Amino acid sequence: MGMWDPVAREHVLAAVREYDQLGQSRFLAKYKFGPARAYQLIIDGRSYDSKATLGVAYGYATGSALSSRDFNGGTSHNGAAWALRRLGFEVAQTADTGAIGSPRSTVVGKATRQITAGFALDQVSDIVLVGCVKTKLPTAAPADELYTSPLFKKRRRYAEVTGRPWFILSALHGLVSPDQVLEPYDMYLAGQPVTYRRQWALRVVRDLIAAVGPLEGRTVEVHAGASYVEPLEPLLSAAGVGLRVPLRGLNQGQHLAWYSSAPAVAGVLPVDAPGLDLDLDAEVDRAIVALTDVGPRLASDFPWGRTDLYQPGLYAWWVDRAGARDLGVPVSGDRTLVYTGQAGATRWPSGTRSGATLFSRISRQHLGGRISSSTLRQTFAALLRDRLDLQLAAPGALTTDAERRLSGWMTERLAATVWPTAHADHLRHIEHGVIIRLDAPLNLAGAAATDLRSRLTRGRHALHLPPE
Repeated sequence: MGMWDPVAREHVLAAVREYDQLGQSRFLAKYKFGPARAYQLIIDGRSYDSKATLGVAYGYATGSALSSRDFNGGTSHNGAAWALRRLGFEVAQTADTGAIGSPRSTVVGKATRQITAGFALDQVSDIVLVGCVKTKLPTAAPADELYTSPLFKKRRRYAEVTGRPWFILSALHGLVSPDQVLEPYDMYLAGQPVTYRRQWALRVVRDLIAAVGPLEGRTVEVHAGASYVEPLEPLLSAAGVGLRVPLRGLNQGQHLAWYSSAPAVAGVLPVDAPGLDLDLDAEVDRAIVALTDVGPRLASDFPWGRTDLYQPGLYAWWVDRAGARDLGVPVSGDRTLVYTGQAGATRWPSGTRSGATLFSRISRQHLGGRISSSTLRQTFAALLRDRLDLQLAAPGALTTDAERRLSGWMTERLAATVWPTAHADHLRHIEHGVIIRLDAPLNLAGAAATDLRSRLTRGRHALHLPPE
């Protein structure tokens, strides 16, 4: 009898449903798996960590889930990819596992980046952490775009081409995912008291475990200054992490020279921004019709039985009369449009494809997330802080009870409309047109100043103040 004989398709689908309910980080942490490195299970256009999903599916079949040490994740006999394909599932290879020293490629969405001979992915750490910098855009932006110095751009490029999970170390926010939207801020970690840096490091390690699962046995590579590395080093060591700081002791000029000559970076083929061959005005028109002509669906009923939400698209949030009064938004009918945004847009000029979908953005970041990972939650928290008695646990982080109260208010008061699209490459352009034309009162980017937006901006800044 083969080890996977008890597992049927329905057991895998049950594991996938649990994955969707918990989200990736909680699912992997619950079952003590790390993210899949080479193979992803693909269902309805959405990717899942293949090894973890199969290990949990085994638990649904037998009553006892497997651990990551019980089997391998590859295509050899009894590997996770082999077993899933045997059950008729699509499994995509995300990295070449060829011999050390041979040319490698990592795939980020559809943009393939070639790494030169002599640089082996096996020599790259499991996780890459990149330090923030002082120079930033003047307005809110995804974190990988907010920081604009030449040094940060080289760090980001290096992190992207490794094909490994990577995060940004923010002096204010702690651990930040590249697509997390941040307001510009001014904080220098080296200028903070030792007690703040210790608490900052504890928060970073805690959030890293929540994002990627247990750290023991993994290697973390840090590209940041000594003020970031020193408080993290003892905590990562205690967690059983192998720490790599390849640029330790070098000055900024040497950092820049290293990135310019590193094979992993020098060998990247440039990815051009897309030609705008769509009729963008027509796409904006279609999006606006979808977002405004169809009645909003209650947040409490999400995902409304729809099967087309596992792809990029635009969304619009609407609030009921009582919610509008809570926010200080002028009431317009039974439900008032307050915010529009996107999920899954390609990042240019790098050509990096986002893994976000309408489903993940709404369910995991908006309704079930934390303010640190959702601009929408930050917006409501800023305006409802006194009304809901939302207490800060740390700079930019609410207490667990406060997050729960905020989620309860959003689920009770909000409704949404969506516009799924296959045009991820053009989505940011379409979003911009929609935001300008709909002018939802709680959108800030590119919007005219109003008293409400000024109050919102002040409230956001207050949420991000460091402890005195």
